[in-house]
Formats: sequence, C-alpha cells, structure tokens
Amino acid sequence: MNDYSRKSSVTEMMRQLQWTPLSERRRMQRLTFFFKIMNDLVAVPADSMHIFKNNRSQRQSHSQKKKAVQVISTSTNVYKNSFTPKTILDWNSLPEALINSRKPEEFKAALQDTH
Repeated sequence: MNDYSRKSSVTEMMRQLQWTPLSERRRMQRLTFFFKIMNDLVAVPADSMHIFKNNRSQRQSHSQKKKAVQVISTSTNVYKNSFTPKTILDWNSLPEALINSRKPEEFKAALQDTH
C-alpha cells in the first residue's frame, strides 16, 4: 500500500485493508451506548434522554419488538441527526435477537456480525 498519488481512492484503500468505515464504527458505538442505557448499565436515565419504550399497539400484520423505542418527531436536520433521534431509528431497525442480548460484549459482537 505505497500509493501516494493525489488521485488515489481512499475508499478503495480502506476496502483493501478491510477497515470498517468511520460512519459504521460510530453507528456501532452509538448503538452499544444505547444498549447500555436501555439496560441500566450506565448512569444515564433513559427518560432524561427522552427515550421511551413504544407502548402503542400496532396492527397485527406488523411485528412489535419488545424493546422498541418511541420515535422522536424532529423538525430540523440538526436535531434529527443528534444522538437520540438518530440512534432510536437505528435501534428500532435491529433484529429482536440482537436487542435481547444479555451483555454489552455479546451485543457488540452480534452487531459487528450484522455489518
């Protein structure tokens, strides 16, 4: 990997090195921290972060996750891309088996396997 040309593709180099993109590493860190919040493993109360379990009943054709979180309505891109709203959307899209992990280490390993 001795390609120092200005026209070299950093993305291609990262692919060759099999590095996980920064955006994906950040997503995994956000979700791991969220897992810890949801399981009371950190001193951050979920309600102080406006994180509430989704108690709405959905139509029977839609499966309801036991640990789904209520999506926060946002009106600005700045807030939409902040930790809580962005992570809730990612969290609710995870498979239930992943959400139901018992330990943060299990969660993180399973999350990496889904990548």
